[in-house]
Amino acid sequence: MRRAKVAPDVISFNCTISSCEKSSQWQSALAILEEMWSRKARPDIVSFSGMISASEKASEWQSALTLLHTLLGRNMRPDEVCWNAAISACGKASRWEPALALLFSMSARALRANEISFNSAITACEKKEKWQLAAWLLVYMAREGIRPDVISYNSVISACEKGRHWKLALQLLVLLTQVAVLADIISYCSTISACEKESQWRTARKLLSAMSPQRLRPPSAAFNAVISACGAAKKWRLAVLCYAEMHFSQVLPDEISCSSTSRACEPLGLWKVSGKLLDQLCQTSSAVAVGSILRCCEVAHTWQPMPRILDELQFAGVARLPPHVAKTTARAVQLGVAVIVRPLQALEVESLRQVEWKSGGRLRRGVSRLL
Repeated sequence: MRRAKVAPDVISFNCTISSCEKSSQWQSALAILEEMWSRKARPDIVSFSGMISASEKASEWQSALTLLHTLLGRNMRPDEVCWNAAISACGKASRWEPALALLFSMSARALRANEISFNSAITACEKKEKWQLAAWLLVYMAREGIRPDVISYNSVISACEKGRHWKLALQLLVLLTQVAVLADIISYCSTISACEKESQWRTARKLLSAMSPQRLRPPSAAFNAVISACGAAKKWRLAVLCYAEMHFSQVLPDEISCSSTSRACEPLGLWKVSGKLLDQLCQTSSAVAVGSILRCCEVAHTWQPMPRILDELQFAGVARLPPHVAKTTARAVQLGVAVIVRPLQALEVESLRQVEWKSGGRLRRGVSRLL
């Protein structure tokens, strides 16, 4: 248009702002809005709406509020789209106070709040762990004749999970089925996580088992939460069983799965059970899991598996032993167990030196005798 010496009009500017909004380039959209002022092209409601939406996608809540106030100062009547975008910008930035202020000022502007308005405000409360406000908004939403959707319930459940209120999270999950709203993976995972934080391993296991009949495939995060809850309750058999169910459900265990299961076996020194997790270490390079397995050996006073453990650690590409692993391995050397010396020679022993100096040279003398 510039080459053709054609002056862009408001429609041209609005289309460009819309393109920037869709590509989340709010700064470019702001530059275009400023160019509109310089060219004396008066921005309309579409211009401001696109600019506020661009700010919302970039979580620039201050920019969204400034634009909304500018719009009101020019005697333009904003629509629900502009207002919801401003609330959503506050929600993404965890600014629950301005989000609620905007929500409850909609009626004064002759605007009707919808599920998007409430969900954005609930999200703002959820991110700041304001579970009471989030739950109240869910009830108030229904009283206003707006039917909460699964996003509404999930946000409140997540707020309860962060606030460590597992009972309320469980009640909301049950309520989902009563109001004919299908719970999704997020609903179950948030509730399971709430139970895990409060050591409610029985409820967590029941929720995990209830996902498959609902045609929901549990992710690794759900299994990990149950394993952690069982481990905290010293239910190592259930932790190992849950780990085995991951393979049955074709869910690939990750580093957290291995380390959580190893820690569950650690207090009783169940190195044989925990040692079966070594096959996963080559994929996860989990030094935490290795440390737990070594501590299992220490509790059981059984050092025979250590060569294999150190070999697996080397094969996984761990060039330096973590401090807690080095301390456990150093105790084995001090006991004069020569069987682990050969794998140790293949590993970098810099981390062992720190333990050695603290031991007053006893570790060095023990290694010298074995070599």
